[in-house]
Amino acid sequence: MKTAIKFGIYTGVSVALWTIIMGLTGWFKDPVLLNLFWVVIVFQLVLLYLGIRIYSKENSVNGELIKTYSDLIKVGLILTLTAGVIIFLSSIFFTTVLYPNYFDEINEAYRQILAETGKSESEIEILLIENSKTQTPFFQAFFGFIGTILTGLLGSSIFAAIFRKR
Repeated sequence: MKTAIKFGIYTGVSVALWTIIMGLTGWFKDPVLLNLFWVVIVFQLVLLYLGIRIYSKENSVNGELIKTYSDLIKVGLILTLTAGVIIFLSSIFFTTVLYPNYFDEINEAYRQILAETGKSESEIEILLIENSKTQTPFFQAFFGFIGTILTGLLGSSIFAAIFRKR
């Protein structure tokens, strides 16, 4: 399980660093560049793959895996939960300490996107008000945690199946 925790820390830290890069560059304010945030899914899947792969190699004899499919899923979930906690905490830190005006700035980018799609000012205001209901540091961090868990479950299922076949 040491491998799972280690790769969970790598994943959480890489997502936190990417989020800080998004903040430092101001990309999160740009209607187009803010989509670069989704690169974190690639980080998570690559590190999840490597974590499960290394764990499976550590637990094989003469190339034969001695752990079950469910063992590999558990490794992926431990990795994912470790990453999720770091991502949750770093998200809270990002939106409360580093960028306390984050939601105002992201709403301005959203306003631009909506205006470019032809929405009227009243439609934009309604959508921004609706969107603001979940724009709190806790909710954003929680959504990040849930997204991490769901991606980890799916990725773990796939990667465990790949490594079980060998």
